[in-house]
Amino acid sequence: MSDVVAANLAAGVADTAPGTVVNIAGGGSATVNSLLGVLADIAGRPLDIERLPEQPGDVRATGGTIERAQALLGWSPRVSIREGLEAQFAFQAAQRVGA
Repeated sequence: MSDVVAANLAAGVADTAPGTVVNIAGGGSATVNSLLGVLADIAGRPLDIERLPEQPGDVRATGGTIERAQALLGWSPRVSIREGLEAQFAFQAAQRVGA
């Protein structure tokens, strides 16, 4: 079961006020370059990457704190970044084959 599905199921039975907001995230951070490296490894070949200059509004770092999800829902991420990327890659590859 994916982390997002598990978090939604936990939220459905949690004793929290309607409209309570929590972050569902991996609990860590990764650079775009590190993710591209993982994707190249999963693909088994170098990626065709076009690097462009920074754009106004580009964010240097993002992340989501999961402490509230842990406290209110008893939820913690179980799927690693690599596992998630592998699943997404497999899904996209299957869509391409069926096209």
